Amino acid sequence: MMKLINTNGIDDAADLDQINQDMVDFLSLKDKPAAKGLLKPHTSRDEILSLKDDNDIVSLYEAREITQRKVHNKLTNQLTVTLSDFTLTEGKDSSCMFDVMVKKFDGESDLLIEVKSSVERAHIRMAIGQLFDYSFSLNEKNKRKLAILLPNKPAEKKIELLEWLNIGCLWFDNELLFTSSDWLLNIAEQG
Repeated sequence: MMKLINTNGIDDAADLDQINQDMVDFLSLKDKPAAKGLLKPHTSRDEILSLKDDNDIVSLYEAREITQRKVHNKLTNQLTVTLSDFTLTEGKDSSCMFDVMVKKFDGESDLLIEVKSSVERAHIRMAIGQLFDYSFSLNEKNKRKLAILLPNKPAEKKIELLEWLNIGCLWFDNELLFTSSDWLLNIAEQG
């Protein structure tokens, strides 16, 4: 335990006492960095918090490239063909520019779909925020479910995150639409 002092924001034995239940999260292992560090107030104006998730920022800028927009448009077009039996709408108001709304996809609920051109964590995080923001902005009384359409199947941990948030996961493999969400099996194949 003493080896934890001067690592991950742990300065002394008092800090060790504070983290006692979560101590395992403060350990760095060979192939896995510590999951947590103590956050303390800075005493000097010169000390500032480091920027978090720099990779997210870089990834989002890369997404603005033309090739990323082409992937987004291709996926959206492919979805409109695949779901041509449904009424599909898109957001036109600058405050709510959602990608696709599938009206009554299961006979009673609408399905709000955010399309992303990458399975990277930053893109999935952005989609999650967009879905909740758009859903809140639409503020309609009818039931609505949420889903993300990705260019390919994401890693299992990312699927678990989406399931935990009750957000469906969709992706194309060639021309077929797949899902990891049982409640989306009426529009997609089990993947």
